[in-house]
Order: sequence, then C-alpha cells, then structure tokens
Amino acid sequence: MCSSDLFGLILGLPRLPEPAGADAPSDRFSAARALEHVTRLATEPRPSGSVAHARVLDALEGELAALGLPVRREGTGPVNLVAGSGPGGIWLVAHSDSVRGAPGAADDGFGLGVALEAARTLRDVRDLHVLVTDGEEAGLLGAKAHVVAAGRTPRLVLNLEARGATGPVYMFQVSGAPGPLLDAWRAAGCTAQTSSLAAWVYRLLPNDTDFTVLRRANWTGYDFALLHDSWRYHTPDDVPEGLSAASVQQAGDCVVGLVRAWSGKATPTAGPVDRAWEQLPIGLFELPLPAVRAIAAFVLLVTHLRAGRPSPAGYLAWFLSFFGALTVGAGITLGLGSIGAWTRPAEMQHPHAWYAAVILGAILAGGGAWRLVGRWAGPAVGWHRLVATLSGLTGLLLPEVGYVLLPGGLAAAAAARGRPGLAAPAAWVAGVFVAPVLFAVPEALTSRMSVAIALLPIGLLAWAAPSAAPQLVEDRVDDTLPPRADPHR
Repeated sequence: MCSSDLFGLILGLPRLPEPAGADAPSDRFSAARALEHVTRLATEPRPSGSVAHARVLDALEGELAALGLPVRREGTGPVNLVAGSGPGGIWLVAHSDSVRGAPGAADDGFGLGVALEAARTLRDVRDLHVLVTDGEEAGLLGAKAHVVAAGRTPRLVLNLEARGATGPVYMFQVSGAPGPLLDAWRAAGCTAQTSSLAAWVYRLLPNDTDFTVLRRANWTGYDFALLHDSWRYHTPDDVPEGLSAASVQQAGDCVVGLVRAWSGKATPTAGPVDRAWEQLPIGLFELPLPAVRAIAAFVLLVTHLRAGRPSPAGYLAWFLSFFGALTVGAGITLGLGSIGAWTRPAEMQHPHAWYAAVILGAILAGGGAWRLVGRWAGPAVGWHRLVATLSGLTGLLLPEVGYVLLPGGLAAAAAARGRPGLAAPAAWVAGVFVAPVLFAVPEALTSRMSVAIALLPIGLLAWAAPSAAPQLVEDRVDDTLPPRADPHR
C-alpha cells in the first residue's frame, strides 16, 4: 500500500467530540449531566414488570415532570411514559427496561440519559416530546402498544438504542425520503456515522429496534445506536463506568441539532431511497443514485475501452486471494469456537486483537497468492482490471452500496491503464471512503463472523495492491505510426 492510500485511510477514520462537563452552559448538551442520569438509573437489572423497573419508571416520571413536560403513563401491561403535549411534533424515544442480569447502562440507559439531557437543553422547543417505551427487550411490546394508542398522526422520531458502549454513534437507518432528513442532518452539524450502505445492510438483517415498529406506522426519522464494545451487551458488564462520555456527547449534540433543525417544520413524508450517502470527517457526502450509476459506467468504460487482452494471471491471483481469505476466516472461527470464546450474547471480551489477526491473516493470504501466481504464471496484470470491473458492476446494480467502491474502482482502472498519476489521487479518495466502513464492519459483525471480516481486505482494499507491471498498458500498441524501417536492410 502506498503512502497516499494509507493517508486517505487515516483521514477517513471517524472522530469523537470532547465531552462537555457538568459545568457546561445550560444551553449546551453535557455528556457529564447525561451520565449522571445513567448512573442513577442503571444500578441494577430492571426487566419489565420488576420492582427495580417500577422504581426506574417513578424516577423517570419525576425527572420529565421537573423539566416542565406534562407526563402520563400509558398502558398497564407494558407501561410507557409519554411526555409532551399534542400528537405530532418531534419525539425522542428510548426504552426503560433491561434484560435480566444486566444493569443496562448502555442498553438503554444511554438512550434515557441522552433523551433527558437533550430535553433539558431544548426546554424552549414547544413541539418536543419524549416517549419512554417498556417491554422492548421482551419483543418491542411498548412500541407496539403506543402505535395502537396513538394512531397514525405524522411525527418525527429520533430513536436511541445501544448494542455497544463506546465508539462513534451510528445512525444506521432512516424512515422517510432521505433528502429532507439528510438536509436537516447537515444543518444540524451531526458528526455521527451514517451511510446508505449501513441502511441497506440493516434491511437484510433480522434485527429490530423500537424504530422498526414506529417506521411501520409511517412515522419518519432516525435510528441511532452505539456499536463498539458490544461484549458488554446484555451482560453484568453493561455498567455506567463502561459507557463512553465522548460517545454520549456525540449523540447528544446530534439529537439537539436535529430537534432544532426540525422544530416548527412539517414532518417529512415517506419516500424511496434516491441517493447514496456517507458521513465523512469533512462532512456529509451525498450523491443521487443516477449519478452513482453514471460514475460506475465511466469506470467500466475506462477499464475496458481499447484495453487489449487481459492476462489471466491477475484474475487467478484475485480468486486465490478470495479463497485464501475465506480459509483464514474459517480457520479462526473454528479455532475461537473450539476454545469456547463466545460465552457472551453478542461478542467475546476485548475482541480487537482477533479482528486485527483476521484482517492481517487475510492480507498475508492475499499477498501470498499474488506472489505464487506471479512466479507460476507471470505478472498479475489483470488484477486491477478485475477489481475495477467488480466495483463498476456493483455501482450499476447496487448504487446504495457500490458508491463506496467506486473511488477504488477508479484507482484500479488507472493502475490497469498504467496511469499512476491518476491512480494516486483516486486511491487517496478511496481510502477516505473506505475507512469508516473498515472501522465499523468488524464491530457490527463480531468475531463470530470472522469469515466475513476476512473478506474485507479483498473486498474493500484490493485496489491498493501494487501494480504488477507499472507503466504497462495491457497489450496496447500505438498503431497510429507506420512501422520503422530496418536500417540494416
């Protein structure tokens, strides 16, 4: 990997804000004040219907009332708290229950603390509501009951969840037409991680949050979660001390900014996904899906137009790298299973060394395949052409996903054409786009999915492989000049 590739990857890594202390100005969200709520609420497990849960409901009801919000209890089975007046408006949503055996500081003390501190910061916002659902862990029961009780009056929802306790906050799905939602996101100055790729992947998974129920009721908005350090999830280690203040600050700043951006405005309507997007350190990137497809077509055109006959060695090297990475991932998965590594609901404790081992092993397997093919079948010249082709096809067929591969596809196409001057800047941009995905995917998949994690280098970093023959354009000849005469004839 060249320096421009590495520089792009470093620049693309997510960043967290400095947490504000308890003495922060009253009009600013303070992670310290939010964590004080978490410390009071997450002292012991509080499954729905338990004595501990009843105490937490009483405490939440008192704190919401102290903020000047009218509060009422809703239901008798699951008992929701509904704070605010009027059916529409902007709703902050978190759930009050935890699983048995877990104090639930992150799941969902995080959401409760952020919602309470945000509501304090936003006292001047008249159309703000807070919904505290019950029975989320038992099957989203409180959210389902609330939808039945509330009807289908349009509203904007910001749901706060957690499967981890640290790292950047992820806004992993939206409900409604993305355009207005992302316009407000940009106006709010949100720095939480979000991408159309994450939203697309989440739609394929069986996982649910309260937001799933609210989305099906045609309510629009955003679904947030913490993801990193998921080894604490649903365990006795989910304690307030494990919750990151910087993560809480990022969530709170985003929530406060979005509420102010939407306050007094009409609720956005439902609509199809019409763009790709990703949160980068320099701001939110957006591109209409037709533009993604146009760039993908350009990548394919540049890759194949008058490119000559490719060497099969590069294709062989890529496929051997692919299967080598699969072998590494499968071997580590079997090894971890044999030592009983997965005794926790979500993830083994402190898995980051294993993530690094999987990715490093996959890179070494890929490099070994590259060298093996180079010695046996000659330079792997077709490698970059295949990478560019795969990225272009993904951009054409799945533009919500393929946008992240297209900068790397352009770098690979330039390398295949023997144009290092064009490949270097494209590789730099590719690193910026790929870094947030590389940072998030292992945490999202967990070490149980080491096979999939092992495919990250070959799937996302294959464009960074060195050119097999620099300055070589495959089988291209300049046929515009007549052949030179032999001076000895």
